[in-house]
Amino acid sequence: MTAKTHILGKDAALEDTIAKAQALLTTHGFPVDLVSSKNPVRNCWSVHLRSAECPQIYTNGKGGSKLASEASAILEFFERLSTNLFFFDFYLGNAPENSFVFYPAEKWFPIDAPAAIPTHHPDGTELLNETLRTFYNPEGELLPSQLLDNNTDQPDRGIAALPFECMETKETVYFPVSILTNLYVSNGMAAGNTPTECRAQALAEIMERYVKNQIIAEGICLPDVPQSVLDRFPRIQADIDELNEHGFPIMVKDASLDGQFPVICVLLINPKDGGCYASFGASCRFEVALERTVTELLQGRGLDQLDIFERPSHDLDAVADGLNLESHFIDSVGLLSWKMFGNQPDHAFNDWDFQGTTAEEYAHLMSIINRLGFSAYCAEYPHCGVYTCRIIVPGMSDIYPAEDLIWSSKTTGASLRPELLKLNQMSVDELNGFTEKLEELGLSDVQPLSDAIGVIFEEGTAWHSLRIGELKGMLSLATGNLKEAAQWCSWCQHFDSLPPARQTLYRAIHELVNFGLTGENPGVYDANLGLFFDEQTLADARNIIAGKLTFHGLRFAESWEAVSPAHQNFMAIYNRLRPLKTA
Repeated sequence: MTAKTHILGKDAALEDTIAKAQALLTTHGFPVDLVSSKNPVRNCWSVHLRSAECPQIYTNGKGGSKLASEASAILEFFERLSTNLFFFDFYLGNAPENSFVFYPAEKWFPIDAPAAIPTHHPDGTELLNETLRTFYNPEGELLPSQLLDNNTDQPDRGIAALPFECMETKETVYFPVSILTNLYVSNGMAAGNTPTECRAQALAEIMERYVKNQIIAEGICLPDVPQSVLDRFPRIQADIDELNEHGFPIMVKDASLDGQFPVICVLLINPKDGGCYASFGASCRFEVALERTVTELLQGRGLDQLDIFERPSHDLDAVADGLNLESHFIDSVGLLSWKMFGNQPDHAFNDWDFQGTTAEEYAHLMSIINRLGFSAYCAEYPHCGVYTCRIIVPGMSDIYPAEDLIWSSKTTGASLRPELLKLNQMSVDELNGFTEKLEELGLSDVQPLSDAIGVIFEEGTAWHSLRIGELKGMLSLATGNLKEAAQWCSWCQHFDSLPPARQTLYRAIHELVNFGLTGENPGVYDANLGLFFDEQTLADARNIIAGKLTFHGLRFAESWEAVSPAHQNFMAIYNRLRPLKTA
């Protein structure tokens, strides 16, 4: 009988974990494909796992072996499936008032006044609690509309909220879905073999990112992990040596901040271009934290893909900027301070390590949370057959600041969805009103409209490539504002992310409009315009300018599902979860 593979911190053999998860995915109707596998150094593996039906549904796994990386990826798939993370950013359709959108236990808190956030549900349930309401709305500027979810178009139902249990007091607290999606993203989620294994992993991830942000933002110079300590872990040291041999110096740092946190940092330097990269990992066990940090360093990357990192910066304000820290959260391609590469550490090395059962590790990590004065809240999602949890620790696990609920909410773009479906039916006055609304929202001109509204479109369609800037140009043309249209057509023809055919169309429109704006007769140029543009492009351009053809290339229908088969397929996948959630 072949011996099974057990790794530290896991309560089941890797083979058993994978077999169970694969069987459940088959049973529930979620086919997946292992798309790619990378093994840049001996004991670092990463894999890319993707839904066989929808490329937007995927996960990445990492580990010290191929088996470990596959287990990591498939558990992350369950994590994101069970917590709805796969679907957070997208339109999920509207449901009858007596039906749920997210989970059966959700509650919708009616909005009675446009400037007053409701504090209680009609059944007496409180929205957040007084402490949390103050935390998320310290200046009282937050409006109820900014707490609406971005997944539905049902503002009349009110604020959607999900239940979490305070891990200290066992109190049930309802958190608005918009707070979860806008501020916490994937932080603090885990799926695995047992509740304590998952909770320990989720808390370790929260601490890792909390400490990572602090170290990067403050430019903390960390102490080296002594070679005598690294020698205890020859497999990991072999990978570090291999990276050095390939020309990438590695610095292994104790990121525990004097033993407070079970966190390791590894700095990689690329001498060829001066770029540098910081990887962080956390676990109660020093060895596991070290392995996670080294495998994270190369997750999804080959040795030929380590030339994308920034050089160290002398500007600590730029390093501490929120957008830079966001870059580190997304893919670690952000600025690091030169201070992190000094040889006079701000903290002493601490030879920390905590070994115990996953239950003991979970208790140890909770004691750190409590010591720091934070409160942790947990939601459990076992409905897919693999235990999954989501833990949030307000003030510690936030990826984005609370002010983003006002200034950068995902609800902003979602508010455009109902009117966008009817653009082709609107009067000029209605289109002008929509244009004013679009300007007031302050969306970036280069943002894909699909991202702003959370709808998936087929590649190659005009909806798929449509940017906010191009939409503004279409609106200017549809309302006859040719002076403004000329400016947007100039923007479009020089925006390389638009398909070449559409760039050419906007170039033609731009030329024809400018003939009129400069008082020239375009008919004088008819004979030779055909040397610059084909006949169909010129015909479309003339019809668009004349107002006979509006919103060229966009297909309209009564619903987004009808507009986009790709989104219809995506929603069908989401709806397969419904019977599992109600079982």
